[in-house]
Amino acid sequence: GPITREASKEMSAFLQHLETEDNLKVWFNNKGWHAAVSFLNVAHNAVLRGSL
Repeated sequence: GPITREASKEMSAFLQHLETEDNLKVWFNNKGWHAAVSFLNVAHNAVLRGSL
């Protein structure tokens, strides 16, 4: 319908606005060693808040 056509026009303009001249590459380690530290932090926060 007309709403879909208008949304597609706006999406096209939005996607063209997102184009960049810079090309970036991000490297990361996907092994998840940081997850144990984050989990312990959340667990300790829960214990602390429970005791207050």
